[in-house]
Amino acid sequence: MWVIWNEGNNKLFKQKESSLVQLLDKVRYHSLWWLKANNVVFMFGNQMWLSNPLSCLGIS
Repeated sequence: MWVIWNEGNNKLFKQKESSLVQLLDKVRYHSLWWLKANNVVFMFGNQMWLSNPLSCLGIS
């Protein structure tokens, strides 16, 4: 949610807009950082998370 909120602020106040691909990448990275900060044992590597986060969460 933070990434989307921040993106809206960037568009409104700074006239900067990310592409959909850039926005999705930001969401993936921020969610990975949040999960690692809150879960001491995060068994998935960065590349696996970035390529298929739903699979890492057990959602097919």
